[in-house]
Amino acid sequence: MSKHLIDVSVAVLEDHFGYYIARIGNLLLREALSLALLARKLAPLKISLKDIRNSLAILDQHNLLTFELGSRSIIYSICPNQVFYLISAPRAILLIKTLYEGVTDAIFEDILAKGRSSCSDCVRRVSKCMDDLPFEKVKSDFSKLLSSQILIRCPQVAEESSEVFPMFQVESDLFLLPDVVLDGYSNAENDSETIKSKTKKLDSDSNILWRVNWISIERLFRDDLILDSLIGGSQNDLFDKTTLQDVCRYVHENQLDFNREMLDEKLNIICRDMTGILRRVGDSDYEKGIETLCLEHIESTIREKINDKAVRIFRLLNSRGFLEEEQLEKEAMLSSKETKELCCSLMDYSFITTRQVARANDFAPARLTFLYIVNKSQLLSAVIDYTLLTIRNVIRRRMVEREKYEPLLDRQLKMEVIISSIENNQNISEDDEETKKEQIAEVERAYMTTEDRRNLERFRRAERKFCSAEIELGRLHFALKHFYQLRQQINAEQQRQIATQGKRKRTYQQAHFS
Repeated sequence: MSKHLIDVSVAVLEDHFGYYIARIGNLLLREALSLALLARKLAPLKISLKDIRNSLAILDQHNLLTFELGSRSIIYSICPNQVFYLISAPRAILLIKTLYEGVTDAIFEDILAKGRSSCSDCVRRVSKCMDDLPFEKVKSDFSKLLSSQILIRCPQVAEESSEVFPMFQVESDLFLLPDVVLDGYSNAENDSETIKSKTKKLDSDSNILWRVNWISIERLFRDDLILDSLIGGSQNDLFDKTTLQDVCRYVHENQLDFNREMLDEKLNIICRDMTGILRRVGDSDYEKGIETLCLEHIESTIREKINDKAVRIFRLLNSRGFLEEEQLEKEAMLSSKETKELCCSLMDYSFITTRQVARANDFAPARLTFLYIVNKSQLLSAVIDYTLLTIRNVIRRRMVEREKYEPLLDRQLKMEVIISSIENNQNISEDDEETKKEQIAEVERAYMTTEDRRNLERFRRAERKFCSAEIELGRLHFALKHFYQLRQQINAEQQRQIATQGKRKRTYQQAHFS
């Protein structure tokens, strides 16, 4: 687990839940602990056992806490990837609003804010926020999110589970809406002139809770990346499209000794070339698209940290593979001194690495050749760590700015409450609007000066920039992480194929020589 990922998760917990929950999360992110051991480690902060239990309950309510039964007690831990999802929440809300319309974004935001909620409670809250929107409309949008698997049912506690550790039921359908919802009520019936009997009935689905399914949200993020990386129709004119029949006609006209099968085989070999000089129209290459998107960000980082000439060297190594320093000088058209300095700078930031190749069997230093190479696994790991560090710095900076302007924000909130009470005051008649405006102007002058308004506007602009940067960095981290996982899967598959071929070869040799 990366140290930078833990630091980002702690910053996110502090931003959403406060300082003490962040301290608890900092311990549970690094190791799994029991309640007694957690309380012992938090003793210097003087957090009571009751507050620790409440904090664990809040983390569990928001699906951030995992627990298992140990040898003596329950062991708690937090997965940093679950915490990191909170950074992507604004982007997820925007995508859901774009794809499903209606009040689906409000439903998603309500479930995300509550952590877990029943369908009936969520429908009532959203309907109230949307100026008493009909329940059927909100329920229809809720079922739309279920059919798209954006929301998923939380497992219910089994009846035979013990009081120490809960046992959960296995649900047959995690995306099925209950048949009966919104059947609860709370009203007052008059039994006499002075006595009122309050009656309340719970909803039938009060024990069926729903949460956000982040696996489906990741699919939306993936589709959004693909759509953004697609080439526009106007740029398709830059490419020449040629059919296999045209190539066969050209071969026949020039009397070349190639048949159709040989041409098809050679064209496929060129298509598999890493430079991508030839592509089959209509073929989908998801890995290539994600790689192109990630390389664009990496080249932008190199250009920002070093210069454009370093980008030239990086592109050469990425396309050509192993190159010596003399070859880099010729290909990049740079001097020996400049090439050496740029390669050292790229190695300092882990953008490229070197590999030693011996010219003789004794591996003497004088007969060693150093080749430069782009190790994509190491490169992606370094860029992901740098991205996480940047996200943490952005979150911390935003929190510091908000803490700096906290008194001003409190004053503005008090002013807005007083102005709202003046506007809703029934004692002031509609004809006496001038008095109401004078009172509002007096309150504004008393609470906010011109300099305060200027500082508040400056803070709002800075906060919008920080939030926008945080969302874009989260999007970049998703692309880099996804490409890193694809590379690991491809490398693992190649290792399995090599092991299988080696096993078959040994089996053949044993059978042949025996």
